[in-house]
Amino acid sequence: MINKSNEIQILKALVESFHALLGGFATPLEQLEKQLKEGVYTPGGNAWAAAQVSLGEQRVLRAAKKTAEDLLEKVGNGQGSGGAAKCANCGQYSGQLMLCGRCKGVRYCGRACQVAHFKVHKEACRAAVSKRE
Repeated sequence: MINKSNEIQILKALVESFHALLGGFATPLEQLEKQLKEGVYTPGGNAWAAAQVSLGEQRVLRAAKKTAEDLLEKVGNGQGSGGAAKCANCGQYSGQLMLCGRCKGVRYCGRACQVAHFKVHKEACRAAVSKRE
């Protein structure tokens, strides 16, 4: 039986799967678009055809990931803080997210993402902590 909790788990798994699939492409979408625009591949050749296929696949996967993320946001809205939380750095949805130790306002999948995001989060974190004090 599908309930809200199951739906959230399924959507999280889909988002993470799409993210992993997109990460597996040798040439990311933006770089591929740039290469095709610059004429790196000879039109009609095998490399050009492969680039076109890769471009289409990545666009479809990104659209599917976006749809799953949007649905996850909608389903998770009624769930409170644990519903559809995602990492503030990489954007992945994960079952076990940790809160920022200072402000408790953002979540991360792990220490590496927290450290990587600190420069962006630092000012907002300090402002949130000073508001509470």
